[in-house]
Amino acid sequence: MNEESRVIARTLLRHARGLWAGEAGYAAKAGREEFVFHPSALVRSRGRYHMRGYRSDGYGEARRRLSERYVDMVPARAVEARMVDGNHFVDLADDAEWSEFARHRFFLSPRLSDDERLCYEHEYGIADRGYLVVTCRRALLPYVRQELAERRCWRRDGTHVAIWEAPVRDGSREEDSDYGSMAGPM
Repeated sequence: MNEESRVIARTLLRHARGLWAGEAGYAAKAGREEFVFHPSALVRSRGRYHMRGYRSDGYGEARRRLSERYVDMVPARAVEARMVDGNHFVDLADDAEWSEFARHRFFLSPRLSDDERLCYEHEYGIADRGYLVVTCRRALLPYVRQELAERRCWRRDGTHVAIWEAPVRDGSREEDSDYGSMAGPM
């Protein structure tokens, strides 16, 4: 991260700490976007930071594409950040994905050998039930899935297999849907 990026990231963090909204120029995959961002939470996942907050008031071409909603943004992709006077700050109180927690089940990959399976059952403390239970905010589930999907069992011959099976949505191995509102600290 260069010095200009560090200054922009620090500005966004000051906005979050002071509960201030700020105008952000953002290098999104779909092109440059400009909007007012209300940062509220900072999460580190897969080696980089993400900020959760409310996005409003897209400008120009972006206005047609952007809807006002809660989003995650990568501070390192912000190309500019400016204070905005007089903007009402929108916190995460109405963000259902942030306020609700869910339990999810993840199963070991069937491609693991019996010895490998035994190893990971003990490593993750799941020998008694056969699956890993993760409780997290619904907004963080994509990051949990990515992290588990990247975990590999490296074999002595240099090959590897995924440790965790990708969740299947056909009902045979779908994650729990025990959603419940548990408003609490970030």
